[in-house]
Amino acid sequence: MSRMLFDSCSIESMEMEEIIVKLDLVFKKPSGEKFPVTIKIGKPYEINDNENGNYAACPLSTQGFFGRHPDIRGEDTFQALLLALDFVQRLIADFLKKGGKIYYADEESEFDPDIYFDIFRL
Repeated sequence: MSRMLFDSCSIESMEMEEIIVKLDLVFKKPSGEKFPVTIKIGKPYEINDNENGNYAACPLSTQGFFGRHPDIRGEDTFQALLLALDFVQRLIADFLKKGGKIYYADEESEFDPDIYFDIFRL
């Protein structure tokens, strides 16, 4: 894909207009420190750009971890949404690979990423 994956505008203070996915988790660092993380994905939207053609973007936030991310771009809204989900999966996988643990918000059950992301393994 020749277009940018991320929207280059400043997004730190932007709110998502319509949240379509939300997941509350608790991340635990290898040191034992715990912190809440809320993953939010907004409704993908189309962008009509005379200079670069038409494409789409999908808002993404991991509050408590990185905050508001640049909107993730794709060829269309379907691809933008899939790329946002893939980005979340990679973030989680990286955290776990580095020795962290993730729990559901109740902190009693350990989060199983395979339940959520196994569909991406074709």
